[in-house]
Amino acid sequence: MAPGRVTPTLSGALTDCRPLVLLCFLAETEKTGVLEVQGRRSRVTLWLQRGAAVAAETDSGADLVDSVVAALRTPAGTFSFTPDDGDAAGGRRSLPGPATGGMPMAALLEQALARVRQWEEVSSAVPSLQAAIVLQPTTETEVRLSHAAWTLSVAVAAGHPTAATATAHLGWTALETCLALRELVDTGRARLEPPHRRQRGARVAVLARRESASVGTNGWHGSKRPLWPGAGTGPADRFRIGGDGDE
Repeated sequence: MAPGRVTPTLSGALTDCRPLVLLCFLAETEKTGVLEVQGRRSRVTLWLQRGAAVAAETDSGADLVDSVVAALRTPAGTFSFTPDDGDAAGGRRSLPGPATGGMPMAALLEQALARVRQWEEVSSAVPSLQAAIVLQPTTETEVRLSHAAWTLSVAVAAGHPTAATATAHLGWTALETCLALRELVDTGRARLEPPHRRQRGARVAVLARRESASVGTNGWHGSKRPLWPGAGTGPADRFRIGGDGDE
């Protein structure tokens, strides 16, 4: 082993040990160090001090709850925990920012699991952030929408036709956008279509139409990961996304 390099004391596959079990173990044993959860398209880093979370970092931000949610939602990948004694060379990993006083793991997991349940519920209505949002006309004289749903509909009408682009435009979290979008879909104010793909050349367009006709609606395979493993298995009037089981 190279001098100054610290070997993780815990490592393995997420199929053998889920992040929830890992976090509970690290909290109960009051571990101090760095936990990394690596999925095919995501990485979560969580800093612990005597079993409490003091900082976190993901591709989308550094919020503690969101980071734990991202770890819990990682269906497959690897994990590693490297202890931090503060003495061994290379043992201390720099925090992404000022450390907090630490959030007790029990409280953190309670919030994270509640948010995970929200993701599970919303994924049946919004299988992909790349799905095209098509606003629907109505003959009703009065339409009632929440402030979030109305704001999202205005953003879509202004030229932000997917949950991903609307999220960036509004400065919301993906979950906030999807909750508002679910309201629009459930009330019949919007429908979702598979992501629009740009076709180059007449030959490509013809082949795409032939493929679409041969596989049918249920054979469409989204190029973007679903919000939750198994997404797209909701009511028949919503399109389906085939997945490979990994994110």
